[in-house]
Amino acid sequence: MTEFLQTPQARLVISLAILAILSIIGLYLVRRFRGESEDAETSSTMLTKFREMRHRGVLSDTEFREIKTLLAEDIRAKVKRKDDSD
Repeated sequence: MTEFLQTPQARLVISLAILAILSIIGLYLVRRFRGESEDAETSSTMLTKFREMRHRGVLSDTEFREIKTLLAEDIRAKVKRKDDSD
């Protein structure tokens, strides 16, 4: 069995597997640390877009208020988490 692991093909497969695992871990870490601030911006951007939709008549005032309440709670929670981590 150890002889097989010494072949160039086996080393290549093992190296590629290690590289894939490290890439996945790196991607996870980048998303975790960058994602929180981007989420708050996304919620704010979404709120602006929904506000524009209300002004154009696509959304009713009631629908907009419901969406605004949900997004505002989400923004507050994310800001609080960011403040707590700092």
